[in-house]
Amino acid sequence: GIQEGASSLVRDLSHGMRQRLALARALLHNPDVVLLDEPYTGLDPSAASVLRGVLSDLRDGQRTVVMVTHNLSEGLALATTVAIMNRGRFVWHGDRAELGGDFSQFYHGVIEEQG
Repeated sequence: GIQEGASSLVRDLSHGMRQRLALARALLHNPDVVLLDEPYTGLDPSAASVLRGVLSDLRDGQRTVVMVTHNLSEGLALATTVAIMNRGRFVWHGDRAELGGDFSQFYHGVIEEQG
């Protein structure tokens, strides 16, 4: 885990370990709002599983987590609210339940409406 690199300089850590460290720092003070940009990038499956549990606990503890991700399966599994961006602009947002079963179809429909 992250303790293995405790005596290393941050610049000497692997990408995945730097990602773990950044997440630990973001959560250290138990904030009410957590902003995450591609948090699964560079994480091995074990670390991704731990992150999934942490984010689930945050959500269940009434914390607000804003996550930007291309990992749709992870993002949708945790989301209560979803926003879709196209060309840097929000083009749709709503409850996760509004998406139905096929997010890909929903997403492409929204993007096509934008022209």
